[in-house]
Amino acid sequence: DGRAADKIAIAEQLPDNSWVTRPTSLGGAGFDAQYYDAFTDQLRSEIFDAAGGDPEMWRVRSILLGSGAYLEGGSVVNYLELHDEAWPENGGQRICKSIDTTAPHDDVWAKGRVKLAQGLVLTSPGIPAILQGTEWLEDTDFGTDSANRIDWSKKTTYAGVFAYFRDLIALRTTSPALRADAGIDAYHLNESANVLAFQRWDLDGTVHVVIANFGNGDTASYRIGLPQDRIWNEVINSQSAVYGGSGFTNPGDIVAEAVPADGFAWSAEIAVAQMGLIVLSLDNTTAAPEATPEPNEPARLLGAHPNPFNPRVTIEFEIMRAGPVTVSIHDALGRQVRTLVSGYVETGIRRVVWDGLDDDGSGVASGVYFLRLAAGEIEITRKVVLLR
Repeated sequence: DGRAADKIAIAEQLPDNSWVTRPTSLGGAGFDAQYYDAFTDQLRSEIFDAAGGDPEMWRVRSILLGSGAYLEGGSVVNYLELHDEAWPENGGQRICKSIDTTAPHDDVWAKGRVKLAQGLVLTSPGIPAILQGTEWLEDTDFGTDSANRIDWSKKTTYAGVFAYFRDLIALRTTSPALRADAGIDAYHLNESANVLAFQRWDLDGTVHVVIANFGNGDTASYRIGLPQDRIWNEVINSQSAVYGGSGFTNPGDIVAEAVPADGFAWSAEIAVAQMGLIVLSLDNTTAAPEATPEPNEPARLLGAHPNPFNPRVTIEFEIMRAGPVTVSIHDALGRQVRTLVSGYVETGIRRVVWDGLDDDGSGVASGVYFLRLAAGEIEITRKVVLLR
């Protein structure tokens, strides 16, 4: 129907049935996507089994990869809990209450396992869905009475949990490597340590490595294979202190070493926190320059790292012909929010840092921004993503 060309039709279909999302031209019902029952059931089962220290990680891996044609990628809707799972009349309740049965249902296990599981929802192929209030650890069950209304004060009480969802959703919605149909390779499976890792990628060269630890202990040096011989940055860690976690994280650069692991020629040892969900991204400064400079080209943009960033991004550029140079930051509507360089610049490689503030010294919101380098007759832009 051309009147709804920008809409999709999702079937609340249980159990999974590929006929529902098979095109009508092939004899199917023609829905764009359907609830992925296997994803919900297996993820919940393994999250609960993690309490006993014996989740089956191969089952988690299987739901990330989907169940074949019309039950994978953009054809499925992934979720940990929606109304049915949290509805007492249906025999359900909020998962944080099932994990921590004592009010206020917010111990380290409830926080940790909810963030871990929902992190997989938001980084897996498919269309992610969350139940309202999940983003601040809501323990009020779903229902139709006034007593079932979500408690907005918890957005402040659990500000760290909310920040985790905010930043992860910002990454999901701005990175092409995390789109519903982007590539996945679940290449690391460790049943004894209860750790799973997979890479997501897109044809534009964006790559993320996601590491999920269902284990109940921290590991200071866990070797994980890396798909590229580059420097990586940890852009999300569910156990970051900013997200109300333990603070067992990986600050600074993660350098790929020439040590084979997981079928790759490179790997690194990283800190993996209990119940941790980690997202690694490539550091753009280790990439080749955008292009070989033309003989008379006055300047070129070398990189912006880390990207996504919080709260600082380093912008590197090269001036081949001295002269007036402007480096500025613009929002998604094109409005200038910060001038970083404005004046005569000599030749050479230069670096400038943006600290996420505007020209008035106020912090800007999470989202997509564009850095603009203007020198002589050229103008170069690059997208950067701020995750507060």
